[in-house]
Amino acid sequence: MEIGIGWESFRPGADARPILGKAGKASLSPTVTVSVHAPCAPDDPALLAAVDRLLSVHPWEVPVIEIARMVLACRDLPGSFEP
Repeated sequence: MEIGIGWESFRPGADARPILGKAGKASLSPTVTVSVHAPCAPDDPALLAAVDRLLSVHPWEVPVIEIARMVLACRDLPGSFEP
């Protein structure tokens, strides 16, 4: 797991009911990015259930949750990087 701290820029839609900022206006907010590397396929039922749990408690109308396949690049390990 990795945690990154930064700033997020966003513009809620005109009909949005944002927790932060105002509908239709650009805003900046402090943010925390959490990256979790799970040893499973993106369609794994356990992963999808965990994402459903996150969506159910996240305060934003449309939280940013990205699911992607990844390849871990390692140094000094023959054959460890195979895109």
